[in-house]
Amino acid sequence: MPKILMLLVICFLLIGCGEDQIQLSQDDDIDVIDTSCVAIIQYDSTDFSFRRFFSKPVSKHPVQVLTVAEQRLIENKLYEFLAFQVFEDMKWYEEAKKMYSNENLQLINFMIDIQDYRRQYVFLKNEKDERIVWCIFVCEDILRWDEKSWETRPFIGFGGGNCLFNFKVNMDTGERYDVCVNAEA
Repeated sequence: MPKILMLLVICFLLIGCGEDQIQLSQDDDIDVIDTSCVAIIQYDSTDFSFRRFFSKPVSKHPVQVLTVAEQRLIENKLYEFLAFQVFEDMKWYEEAKKMYSNENLQLINFMIDIQDYRRQYVFLKNEKDERIVWCIFVCEDILRWDEKSWETRPFIGFGGGNCLFNFKVNMDTGERYDVCVNAEA
């Protein structure tokens, strides 16, 4: 059964968010990304939403565009995360079934379906002057409550399921780190 779920997740990832697509860089061999699902958020050092997620000093990076290679790197890191998260979601589902045996819980409600998420990217640089992209994923259920600010403020939460998750990607080293699924917060 885990193999089937993994295949389903990969299929959902390949479908994407919708039809409206634009380019995020000026490269010749361009990938496209659905802009209705992506917001570039400006870093604000005075905003608590940013400060509480960074243990080391960061600042706004002057480059606010992704090259094709950077888009692919983020997508690869997302796929890696989701491949691991499938098994975590299944464990969470099994535990919930035991705790709430009288409920009619469905596995699909515990899984991350990337089609139902919008993305927020924040471009930063760390103390080594390396380029960092903070990737925040917000499910449509949360966006129904606050449709307007998703393009200007990072959506951060604690607890309450997998409707929010985020990670950081060091674009210079290729490392993904500080993965947070809010169900684990």
